[in-house]
Amino acid sequence: MAWEGPEPFDSSSVIMTMRTQKTQPKRRRKRRLNELRSMLFGRPLNARKSNHLSKLDSKLNEALVASLASLEHEAGQCASFEQSYVEWMSLVNQPPSFVAVQSKRAALMFAIYNDQAVKAHFAQTDPELVSDLCTRILPLILPAFIAAMASSPCQLVAAVATLAELWPQEPMGMPSLLAKDNPQTQDEGDVSVPEDPVRA
Repeated sequence: MAWEGPEPFDSSSVIMTMRTQKTQPKRRRKRRLNELRSMLFGRPLNARKSNHLSKLDSKLNEALVASLASLEHEAGQCASFEQSYVEWMSLVNQPPSFVAVQSKRAALMFAIYNDQAVKAHFAQTDPELVSDLCTRILPLILPAFIAAMASSPCQLVAAVATLAELWPQEPMGMPSLLAKDNPQTQDEGDVSVPEDPVRA
């Protein structure tokens, strides 16, 4: 599915938007490089304006609503989707605040990791970041976040930002990435054990 961002978000008509967006002509908006990085980690402090939080919140809401539409396309109308819709929209409808924005960032990370259409959409503007998130950072961090019932979105976003910004592409001891960085590394089953001098 070719995933595209929706029309500007309007919480009062989101249901109608989701139900009719397949038949309405798409209005393509100009996209910028590092679009996802800006949404997940924010713009530099010296580039932020007084309305930064509200604009960021609106962009995250648009992305989350479009992610939900992608899920509807894949899953169809069913009880599982309806429950996901209720939970997702309760997050989208939260007013702008630090905690709300961090929660929405965490939800968007989850969508990027689990939905190929959302992943492909953001890979158009942030290919290196999307690759790093999906192959290294989120596989390492998301399981613990989910195991804790997604109760610490602020910590998740901080951990992801730290790994992405300070240690990009660092293997972090992950075997699959270590093997990719060092193709000469032997397989675990082929490791030679030094001879015990005592038994020699």
